Amino acid sequence: MAAVSVGGLGKAHGPGTAPEEVSLEITPGELFCISGPDAAGRSTLLRILAGTLSPDSEVVSIRCRHMRPRV
Repeated sequence: MAAVSVGGLGKAHGPGTAPEEVSLEITPGELFCISGPDAAGRSTLLRILAGTLSPDSEVVSIRCRHMRPRV
């Protein structure tokens, strides 16, 4: 089961959309990176996933698990 699942995510900026139609799944324990050219929407995608920016089109699912500190 994916910890983060995104489908069809987009955010309009002026005449264009960046990011446009992003879909990805990140499984628990998986490392990933976001790369691309200038103005591709990398920071916008991270802000949407963090919840500080609202997408225009979205299917975003973030599965949370509360973790207790180890003693």
